[in-house]
Amino acid sequence: MNIAIIGLGYWGKNYLRILSSNDGVKLSAVVEPTQNIKLDEEIKQFYNLEELLNSEITIDAAVICTPTNTHYEITRKLLNSGIHVLVEKPLATKSVEAKDLLEIANKNNLTLLVDHTFLYNEAINFAIKQIHDGEIGSLLHINFERTNLGPIRTDVSCLWDLTTHDISILNAITKSDPIKIKASSFNSGSSEAFDMVNVSLNYENNLFVTLFSSWLHPEKTRKIKIVGDKKMIVFDDLNFNEPIKIYDKKFDQIYDKESSQIDNNSFFSFSIGDVVSPFIKNSEPLQQVVKHFISLISKEKKFISNNNNDISLRTVSLLENIEREVQGK
Repeated sequence: MNIAIIGLGYWGKNYLRILSSNDGVKLSAVVEPTQNIKLDEEIKQFYNLEELLNSEITIDAAVICTPTNTHYEITRKLLNSGIHVLVEKPLATKSVEAKDLLEIANKNNLTLLVDHTFLYNEAINFAIKQIHDGEIGSLLHINFERTNLGPIRTDVSCLWDLTTHDISILNAITKSDPIKIKASSFNSGSSEAFDMVNVSLNYENNLFVTLFSSWLHPEKTRKIKIVGDKKMIVFDDLNFNEPIKIYDKKFDQIYDKESSQIDNNSFFSFSIGDVVSPFIKNSEPLQQVVKHFISLISKEKKFISNNNNDISLRTVSLLENIEREVQGK
């Protein structure tokens, strides 16, 4: 399988490393306008997408690692050229564009996969399984925190750059969509791409979700706090030894047994047990993304993943609705 990388920026270089040493594919081409980049002799460089598509090289699949606002146009061109596509998150910045791409891929019997990297994180998948298996009881609250000092982008806001990760995880946890959205943002400069965003989501099943993202913070955080009525989970992506901690903590609301109603005299009882840090297998998520992509193209169906096209579409739709709330539309 001949594969090409479109864009050799920060994320593209990660794919260059992985695809160059992957037995399942042959990295044949790179599209990158930068001059004088060092590539292996068997990898041909093209300076724009049209050069690649008009060349004699046969490309079966491509990985898109370009700015978010270019994803739709590039993905559409590749799909219409009969090429399978793995595209960096998000799929597009408009739900109508995301739907269009999925329809083209389906019509042409092509694989279209979005690199929602955290859905290939073993610790995240462990937490999702705990939730789906009912180990923590009914979900009450999920808090996402994703901050760092940079990199600051101007093509899209931190919502589309950072919060995308957390929305994809949220959509893997629940198939429901929120019934209420509140969001606010902060911009330190003149760019329309805001630097911080604070979001709260209410769901019909009494789930409350809060998300905070910023690339203007002094410390890097990648945390998710999950509150169930039986147990609680904390995911910390920067804690390499113990990325998951399960807290045997819960509370019960005490009420008048005769009336069976909660009133102002009700109170809570708390149960605090052990904190467990389960063993999490260490694997590179991006390697798993590539394996999933190859398995979808080959139609082996051996790779099991929380990531799918429904999540990709719902992620774009929810981000779009949050942005409308931020803009007051």
